[in-house]
Formats: sequence, C-alpha cells, structure tokens
Amino acid sequence: MMSQSATPLPPIESPQFQGSGLHEQPNAVAAYEKILRAEAQAAQDGANEDLVSARVAGYFTLELYAGRGILGDQPFRTIINDVMQASQNSEDRKDDNSAVYEVGRKHRDHLIGACTFDRLF
Repeated sequence: MMSQSATPLPPIESPQFQGSGLHEQPNAVAAYEKILRAEAQAAQDGANEDLVSARVAGYFTLELYAGRGILGDQPFRTIINDVMQASQNSEDRKDDNSAVYEVGRKHRDHLIGACTFDRLF
C-alpha cells in the first residue's frame, strides 16, 4: 500500500512546472496533461501500481528536462514521444491512461530497475 505522504505531480499551472520551461517544448504540455489525467484516474481508482507508473512518467519528464544540460534533449523527448505515440490513434482517455501507465512501467523497470542492488549480483 502506498504511503499517504506520496507526492502528487505538480499541476501545469504550478510554479514548479511553469518555472521549468518544459511548457515551451513541443508536445510537452499535451503529454504532461495526459500524465496528470492518468495520475488522477489511478488515485481515484485506488490503483497504486498505475499511480506509481503515472508519477514515474511525470517526474522523469520533469527531471530529465531539468537535466538536459548534461543528458541532452533525447531522454525527456523519449518520454514525451512515447506518451503521445502510444495513444495517438485513440480518442479514448482510458487508452490514454493505459499508455501513460505502460510508459511509466517501462521506464521504472528499465531505468530504476537497473539501479537496484540485487540485480548487480
């Protein structure tokens, strides 16, 4: 069960998002809006796994954009493109949410999972 102290993603109108400059990037606001909707739906449904996945996608987008001076543009662009392409052919928000959860799971499993200590041995 998730802790009640888990931090929700900052809304688009928040100083954190607006101050990041991410809102000036192509497709970034549209992708982040999809991520926020998926987060809200997962929270409403009590779907902790999906909630974590949505937050991974959202926070990775924000943090990878903030680190673009070191990492370049490709990491944050990949997440934005993945979110947009995964639901490109769908008008259904449920499919949009599923796409966001899949993107978050993929990045959690491949990036965060690669850093776990027990996988080193």
